[in-house]
Amino acid sequence: MTTKNVLLLGRTGVVVEEAQQQLEMPHLHLIGGSGADDVRSAFAQAGLDHVIMGAGMDLETRLEIVQEVSGPATGRPCT
Repeated sequence: MTTKNVLLLGRTGVVVEEAQQQLEMPHLHLIGGSGADDVRSAFAQAGLDHVIMGAGMDLETRLEIVQEVSGPATGRPCT
């Protein structure tokens, strides 16, 4: 099975190691972050398959993240 890169975004960051252990899914590479800079960095370092964003983030930050995820630099439409 191919490894999937998943970016987890939260208001105060994400404890990636703990999430990886709880999910028990070795085919997932979890990357933590808390803003648009982390999205840009994750796209630059690894092709992302999924981005999961927590609801606790303020609206302006969430909108900025959505723009980064669906922007032309990623080559991916927002779905």
